[in-house]
Amino acid sequence: MGSRLLSGRVIPCRLIGLLRVEQNNKKNRSKREANDRVVALPIEAPQFDHLKDISDFSRRQREELEAFFVAVTAFEKKDVVLNGWDGARASLDLVKETAIVKV
Repeated sequence: MGSRLLSGRVIPCRLIGLLRVEQNNKKNRSKREANDRVVALPIEAPQFDHLKDISDFSRRQREELEAFFVAVTAFEKKDVVLNGWDGARASLDLVKETAIVKV
């Protein structure tokens, strides 16, 4: 049996990429807003050690992630537009910029 994650458990991760996403504003559907998605991998996952940046993923793997991020908004009528990928540095910059506790 595979390992299981318990709810509320914190998993130390490293950022590897950022998918730029734009969607309808919640309050004013005619306005658009950024709602970018960061992608991270667990630090203690040897099978992923070779993946340092989203560019290390195959095109197919990136397309599967894109399909996932679109699918999770399907019932929310957010009219999601994907605006491309940025690497690990951009994802770290976004996290630092938006963090409640500054890193």
